[in-house]
Amino acid sequence: MPEALRSLLRGQAKDDEDRMEARFRALSNVVPEDMLHRIPCEGQGDATVARYARVYDVTIVGRYDSVLGNPEIDLHPDRIAQRSGRGVLTIPRTWHRGIPDEAIVAWDGQRNVTRGLAEAMPILETKTKVTILRVNDRNLRDSLPGIDVETALRRHGIPVEMRMIDAPKQATGSEIVAARDQSGAISGLCVKPCWRRSSRTAIS
Repeated sequence: MPEALRSLLRGQAKDDEDRMEARFRALSNVVPEDMLHRIPCEGQGDATVARYARVYDVTIVGRYDSVLGNPEIDLHPDRIAQRSGRGVLTIPRTWHRGIPDEAIVAWDGQRNVTRGLAEAMPILETKTKVTILRVNDRNLRDSLPGIDVETALRRHGIPVEMRMIDAPKQATGSEIVAARDQSGAISGLCVKPCWRRSSRTAIS
């Protein structure tokens, strides 16, 4: 590649980075300067974000049609959650409604969902209502004698409702989404585990 062309491309890349940083600073102007980090880096998207996610309370991942199918920059929240061991907040690409007031927790009483609930607690404690969606897909655990998850959440000051749905194991995810929509909480958060070889949390 001729040096003149190489220099032109470097200049264009620098201009793009400067524009992105200016927009980043404008959008994050409410964050204290000592808590704000913009870290330019190179690497495969999921693996790079996952490494940084390990030292943050929660990672927020958007969805952008313009990068779908590009393995270097397309991000997959489930893979980031798996690799980082931390919860991931996924923002749908069509979302323009601000921060929702309600949330649904897909609950079967098992370890991976329990971890998801614990990671989501700082978010759930800000909600006006949290629905515990008990998913009977043959993996649902019975409540412990004397206490249940609803009681545990109420002790944190969280307004809680409980719903039960039946779901074939192979259709659990779609049944959770359908129940969320039917509940009228379509504008809320859904806390659920993501499965791969092991389980971590996705918050969408």
